Amino acid sequence: MTRKLFLGMIVGILMLFTVDTKAQGLDISFTTTQISGAHYSPNHIFAIWIKDSNNNYVRTLMVYAKTRKSYLYTWKSNSGSDVTDAITGATVSSFKTYTVTWNLKDYKNNTVPAGNYKLCMEMTSDHAQGPYREIDFTTGGSNYTTTPADGQNFKNVSLAYTGGTTGVTTTFLTDNYLKLYPNPTDGNLFADIYLAQNSETTIS
Repeated sequence: MTRKLFLGMIVGILMLFTVDTKAQGLDISFTTTQISGAHYSPNHIFAIWIKDSNNNYVRTLMVYAKTRKSYLYTWKSNSGSDVTDAITGATVSSFKTYTVTWNLKDYKNNTVPAGNYKLCMEMTSDHAQGPYREIDFTTGGSNYTTTPADGQNFKNVSLAYTGGTTGVTTTFLTDNYLKLYPNPTDGNLFADIYLAQNSETTIS
């Protein structure tokens, strides 16, 4: 975008200060692993979702299951099979690492209050209940990253919380960002400032 400014007589170097804000959220990564003795392994289905501290359903983040999702008993009971805004797919035939970001909103698209929550993870390779685990975490306060101990068939779990960070980027205004006119001038000067994105900006 372009911002037009009127500047008085200036001498020196123009600098652009752009305030960048990173949205709040929880970045989650994990690796699925084989269930010992499972009949259909390596084929498996799984679900990842959020509950609050009172075990109320908040939102489903990821479900890889189609016709057999009825065997994700805990997820189905908790969520009612809701997949609003979730990442979805069919039965998985290999074990790998996944990443997903929770934007701190519930299935109704309302931002949840800061507090204690649970990451719920369920998986099966049978027509039966499979491994299930819960990981407690918090929202609100300072940014953090935590790596819980490996649990049942969900390994290398990482939770990275961002509570909303603000940083200031300083840019010296070269011809790539700035057009001054008229040039030369013996009085008033106008400037067009080119920004990569809409942001709070000051110039000195």
